[in-house]
Amino acid sequence: TMEWGWTSGGTQDGYEYGPTAACATGTSTPAVPYWDESSLSTNTSYTRYVRSYNGTSPPLYSSALTIGPFYTDNATSTCLAANDSTSQITITQSGALNLGSGTSGVYMDCTGASCDTDINAWVKTDTDSSTGLTANTSYTFQVKSRNGDSDEIGYGPTCATYTSASTPAAPTVNSPALTTLAVNPVSGGAEASMEIYVEAGATCDGSGGLGYVQADGSVAAGEIWQADASWSTVTVTGRSTNTQYAFCVRAKNADGDLTSWGAATALYTLANAPSLFFVDTPTSSTLHVYPVSGGVETSMELYAEQGAACDGSGGLGYVQLSDGSISASTQDWQTEAAWGTVTVTGLSAITQYAFCVRAKNGDGTVTSWGTAATGTTISA
Repeated sequence: TMEWGWTSGGTQDGYEYGPTAACATGTSTPAVPYWDESSLSTNTSYTRYVRSYNGTSPPLYSSALTIGPFYTDNATSTCLAANDSTSQITITQSGALNLGSGTSGVYMDCTGASCDTDINAWVKTDTDSSTGLTANTSYTFQVKSRNGDSDEIGYGPTCATYTSASTPAAPTVNSPALTTLAVNPVSGGAEASMEIYVEAGATCDGSGGLGYVQADGSVAAGEIWQADASWSTVTVTGRSTNTQYAFCVRAKNADGDLTSWGAATALYTLANAPSLFFVDTPTSSTLHVYPVSGGVETSMELYAEQGAACDGSGGLGYVQLSDGSISASTQDWQTEAAWGTVTVTGLSAITQYAFCVRAKNGDGTVTSWGTAATGTTISA
């Protein structure tokens, strides 16, 4: 809206006004010295002119009066908040236009406390980021705009979102058994819930694996989301003996946005304790010993005791594959195939000996000693 006045005592017959000094866009009478113009563009600079004329024919015109430049108002801003990380949210405005014109801009504000770092300033871009925030926490924002003359339009509707949850740490995996492992997901510090994924082998990235750990410890294709306190430690069942499994965890924030998968933890299930084995072909100083695998292991060792019992303690020592001798301190771990049949040497005549075997899994965890087998050397 443009309004003008006249020199005291002056007379005139009418006015012309328009976008150029030549005016002639419209006319007005002295009783209405203003001009309302509509259908203009948002936050756009306009300059207008007005001149008077008398009643002569042809009329005489005054010099044109320049009005402006003035900007139309900017539009009300609406906002969208999106979490970038555990400590940053980016606010995007829409509605306000021509932010590069004059002193135009938008002002983004957090409605809560301690969340205005790097915002609360007039910017000429559609986005700005609030930093220094707390993980998995809801923040609400509002945006106002101004035009190229710094005339402000009040805050538009608010927008809110949660910051990202913290990525979980590597889970705790322990208590290996023949077919089970105990898994406890470790919170990254702030999340709404977590899920556990399992893969065979040493790595876990949430793809191409066996599936998701269920609340009852089984493994299935369906995702199971629970709070850290609800997970506690879950015993994962149905695993294969002496097999390495890797577990990884990811989290959700309260908006359901996912973190990346955290670091993996891998562990082997236990090997079977070796089964019964055979001792035969006695001589006065040797016995043939046949260790037998318990089914799945990485390696085995043989222990020898004098008498009818063997429990791996207080005996003669460990059988050495290279020469069949017995060492009180040197353990000799070999695969079942490598052991084959070993001739134990250096024994006494007419003496009973007991032998027992234990095994290791892929992590080097040792089984209990298996059932002993005995043999007796003969006289010379």
